[in-house]
Amino acid sequence: MVRVVAALSLLLAACPAAAIEKRKTVYLDRMAGFERHIRAAIREAMVNVTIIDESVQPDYRMFLDPRFRSVHAEIMYRKATGRSENAVLELYDVRARRALIRYSFKLTADEDAQRKAAREFVAQMRKQLDLKAGGKTAGSREDRSGAEQ
Repeated sequence: MVRVVAALSLLLAACPAAAIEKRKTVYLDRMAGFERHIRAAIREAMVNVTIIDESVQPDYRMFLDPRFRSVHAEIMYRKATGRSENAVLELYDVRARRALIRYSFKLTADEDAQRKAAREFVAQMRKQLDLKAGGKTAGSREDRSGAEQ
């Protein structure tokens, strides 16, 4: 009888712990100073992720890479398309081993342009992963009504 009571009390104690939502973790790879804009954009959007400083079993990894490996490829792309994106920001799912989001943009020394690119990437990330923001889902009625006011 004591064992049954002990097992039931252990089960009841574990139920609230199981109900707690685990926050997704993101590791930001070295991005030549662009990390601060990503961190600020995540805080501003109140995305439900935790940014970790060590690459120890994160849910996602974020990379900033050059779009082209050579200057000649970049020049040919610019001539063919008229666009000048030269960097790719990528969110990589560690468990699924695939890129979830690839966002191309022009990386310049302009701080405002970098902030804008980080905000757009975080908005895509929030939409793609359906992450909650401030306790509400990304497309909830409360978000839309607050934006209209």
